[in-house]
Amino acid sequence: MLGNRTYRSCCCVQRQHNSDVLRNSTRGLAQSKKALEEKKAAGSTRKSPSSKGGGKASKQEERSTTDKLLSRMVNAPFRPPNYTPEERAYHFEIGRAYTRNLMLRHNAQQEDMAWKLALRDQALAALPPGLRAHASSIDDAPFPLERRIALWTAPIPNFDAAYYRRKLQRELDSKAQEEKRAQGLL
Repeated sequence: MLGNRTYRSCCCVQRQHNSDVLRNSTRGLAQSKKALEEKKAAGSTRKSPSSKGGGKASKQEERSTTDKLLSRMVNAPFRPPNYTPEERAYHFEIGRAYTRNLMLRHNAQQEDMAWKLALRDQALAALPPGLRAHASSIDDAPFPLERRIALWTAPIPNFDAAYYRRKLQRELDSKAQEEKRAQGLL
């Protein structure tokens, strides 16, 4: 949050600023192209791009024009948009609501974490001393590879995943053989 502006209004300001810079830069680009054309019309001794050796001069002109455009875009002064007092008040209220809701969410997360830590500490305190030492030590052993993973759905009775894997493999093998037959390899 910057002053009384919200993130969204800052993005709008930056977009407006970028479009102003581009508009001013292209205006300057058009003016510089006109100046180049006037120099050529005034009897410039440079060769045309189509004549031999003239391509380098035109590339040089293009580079200088591009450099001018880029320098105008980079060095353009920042002009903040002119908001009416009502718009400024509206943006301020949006920022205030955003900050309030962000703090509510943050406080709820902190409270949740504090409750979990307090419950953990109470559970450790309720254990006998021998188990408490073991429970408070960090277990850095890797989990077993055959460990079952919790799923969102309940287990299906008589479900065999290997059956479906074999079925899928048979389908893939039959498709591969059909492709080989189509290519004349079998």
